[in-house]
Amino acid sequence: MEHGRKRRSRIRKAQFGDGYSQRSGDGLNNISESWQVAWPQLDATRFQTIVGFLESLTAGQSFDWTPPRAGAVQGKYICETWSEDLRRGDRYGVTATFERVYDL
Repeated sequence: MEHGRKRRSRIRKAQFGDGYSQRSGDGLNNISESWQVAWPQLDATRFQTIVGFLESLTAGQSFDWTPPRAGAVQGKYICETWSEDLRRGDRYGVTATFERVYDL
């Protein structure tokens, strides 16, 4: 599995006419996090298992996932987009974006 993390800070900003601006974090969890996850060399069985799982997530249903890095903590994630491709012969690939959510 290959992976990469992208983080973004959500900031509320008020710009005033004299060049002064005021900023604050947007909400309690104001740093969004998403992971680009790829499985580049899958056999047909593993490919169907991963795609089946992604297809089973309906209406933005979250799932528990632990990012693949040292000291990572399990969190709730959603996957709204993924791509599938046929690689050489009988090998398949899946690339997905997992986005951290803070559900109740």
